[in-house]
Amino acid sequence: MSGLHLWLLLAALIVDWYLGEPDWLWGRVPHPVVWFGRLIGWLDNRFNIESDTDNLRYRKGAIAWAVMIAAALAVSLLMGWVFASSVRCLKCSSSLY
Repeated sequence: MSGLHLWLLLAALIVDWYLGEPDWLWGRVPHPVVWFGRLIGWLDNRFNIESDTDNLRYRKGAIAWAVMIAAALAVSLLMGWVFASSVRCLKCSSSLY
């Protein structure tokens, strides 16, 4: 990790410590960790059935794990695309002046 990455990490930790969790935002929209917890609960209710055999529960657990990883990957790719698009827009608009 380069020195710049460490400084950015330190700055992010300080800003998070100073500002904390924004109640104005998380009061309206659930935190992403809450979304992930709800997904886990939903998958557990649908896939972890007591009457199923251990082998079937194991396979369903693997499917649930894959769904969670795919969801996290999809959200991160979407956020990266949105961020990259907004940076391109800012670069384009600044070159017009």
